Amino acid sequence: MALESFAIDQMPDFKDPRDNRVYKTVQIGAQRWFAENLRFNMKGSWCYENRDDNCSRYGRLYDWAMAMRMVDYYNTHSITKFDFSKVKGKYHDICPKGWHVPTNKDWFKLKYYVGKMGRSDGVGVSLKSSELWERELRVPAGSDEFGFNALPAGLKNPYSGFMDLGRSVQFWSTMEIDAGGAYYWSLMYDMRTLDKLMAGKDEGASVRCVEDRLYEIKEPPPPPPVVVPEVVKVKDKEILTIHIGDQVWMAKNLDVDVPGSFCYERKEENCQKYGRYYTWPAAMKLSEGYATKLGQDSVKRVHRGVCPVGWHIPSIYDFDRLNAYIKDIDDAVGVGTNLKARDVWPESENSMPGENGFGFNAFPYGVMLSDTVSGKDSRRSFAR
Repeated sequence: MALESFAIDQMPDFKDPRDNRVYKTVQIGAQRWFAENLRFNMKGSWCYENRDDNCSRYGRLYDWAMAMRMVDYYNTHSITKFDFSKVKGKYHDICPKGWHVPTNKDWFKLKYYVGKMGRSDGVGVSLKSSELWERELRVPAGSDEFGFNALPAGLKNPYSGFMDLGRSVQFWSTMEIDAGGAYYWSLMYDMRTLDKLMAGKDEGASVRCVEDRLYEIKEPPPPPPVVVPEVVKVKDKEILTIHIGDQVWMAKNLDVDVPGSFCYERKEENCQKYGRYYTWPAAMKLSEGYATKLGQDSVKRVHRGVCPVGWHIPSIYDFDRLNAYIKDIDDAVGVGTNLKARDVWPESENSMPGENGFGFNAFPYGVMLSDTVSGKDSRRSFAR
């Protein structure tokens, strides 16, 4: 049962021509999803506890090879060795034509949109059905505010058998980890989140199909948070700074010309645009001899290095605090996505483009590899 105050983008029902089963569908963001788990009866798939009524209610459980509509051999061998050119135009996973088993990228897009637009306290809460889930008093009941209707279908473990009905659901992704493992996305009765987990390919999990085409998003995503920057002067250059939690960060990479620093492609205009590359000793303001020896006795807990007075090179603890704060504020989008600048980062199977939700404005500038020094490649990176 969905929240009455939320406008669900209902779509027409879909009839699977293979067995004439009818599935409710829903648009979430630019994607159209089944609003039910797949029930296609592939040989070897399971109903929970082998009861047909569980298949009717929760859908069927499939191992990964079944979900990919491959032979069982690929539960223990990598699909990358399969020659798809021999079945070009004929191969399709277990979803009907025009639909597919979601990639990790598909799941990230769903999580991103629900996290931004949802009103419930957590993506998992927004996606869960309000019925059939066991309750954990610290976690709100499912709101199903997007009509996704995630039911706690449980799973089949090859060793423990059927388990977790009423307590969890796992949805396969197309992406394998190695010969025997793949990813699925999980909702738990005692968690607010939608999580990507590693699983053995021989586990039995649910399949939720997503349509091949994308739709126009009817409601635009909200703008990033308003950031009120302050300015710090470094060597007569003004650099914007931003508050993230209880920390203040520069919103641009440092451009202080010291020995051991370089411009991209050794062009001065790239330093002005991107900031400078620094070897670690240069960033820490140590001699270049520290490129090949430990510097722990020369590095302070708060180490200024090449930074201006009142600033320091971030320690691992500084980055941990940054990571923890952003994760706590906006776990659905992810720390990396929130730190990346908008409109310059490509999407990939395992990441979304930049959101720049906190004004950190990280650009994909890469690293500069030096000539080999004492048998090691010295990587020159940015300082901030």
